[in-house]
Amino acid sequence: MIVTTEYTDISMPGSPMRTFVAAPKLEGRYPGIWCYSDIFQLTPPLLRTCVRLAGNGFVALRRNLSLHRTAGNGDPI
Repeated sequence: MIVTTEYTDISMPGSPMRTFVAAPKLEGRYPGIWCYSDIFQLTPPLLRTCVRLAGNGFVALRRNLSLHRTAGNGDPI
């Protein structure tokens, strides 16, 4: 299945939260999965996992674990 990927900012109290989104390209409704890793941020293996899940019909999201309330979204992803 063809997937799309993007970074989007989700509105949160204080400041937006940067989030990586991988989703099937075909129009439709798909179940969503919040992906989480222990202490690491958006590493290539985790991003590949999100894309793999999207290829199987899920919308996979991974938020940036930085302190978006204090650091903002100017920090590296």
